[in-house]
Amino acid sequence: MFLKIALFFIFLFAVIALSFNSLSHMNAGISQSYQNVAVSQTAAESGLAFADYLISSYVPPATAYTITNTISQTEAEDTVGSFAQHVQTVLYNSPALAGQGVAYNSANLTIQIPASGSIALAQDQSAGFSIRFEFIPGDANYYHELRAVCTGSAGDVQRAVQMSYPIKKDASVLEYAIASRGRIWMTGDTTIDGDVYSDWDNLARSPFNMTSDSKVLGTHQYRVYQTTG
Repeated sequence: MFLKIALFFIFLFAVIALSFNSLSHMNAGISQSYQNVAVSQTAAESGLAFADYLISSYVPPATAYTITNTISQTEAEDTVGSFAQHVQTVLYNSPALAGQGVAYNSANLTIQIPASGSIALAQDQSAGFSIRFEFIPGDANYYHELRAVCTGSAGDVQRAVQMSYPIKKDASVLEYAIASRGRIWMTGDTTIDGDVYSDWDNLARSPFNMTSDSKVLGTHQYRVYQTTG
């Protein structure tokens, strides 16, 4: 009788021990999953920061500058090709790519970094990211985009983030309502809602002339020339 009771309690404690062991492994698995989600998200955002660096370091070639204020789809596609060359130059023989290089598909205008696999964030290859640039054509001569899709991975978890960059003309001159290389005359009840700029270089005469019934709702800016003698 006592032997049966002892065996029963031994069996009961064994079952409880196995339950605690199983629960412990389950909690460890859940913790690892949460960690992989966080790391993969961080890896994806790191890829986005790297994509932003590649975009900001790109300087368009002289052939990309035209006198029109619109960009045709052909011009936008040429820009993607030029940017792909820039990326390949910057990442040429980069150890971060582990010999995979950069894949540019001129048919569908995509750039894959690296060509396969991912850029490792840790020496044990446990986490990394990849970047895919995709050309998104716009409507006629407007709204063309280059989209960066960055995928981060950790373990068996992946997370993706993306950002779109417009392919458009440099708009720095639009900081001014009027910008001129010569002297600016404002007459006949003229109102300018913004800043004006003149590159007038005749020190004997003012770069701006306006009548009493005109006004500028902004600032007057001009280049200061210095003389020597």
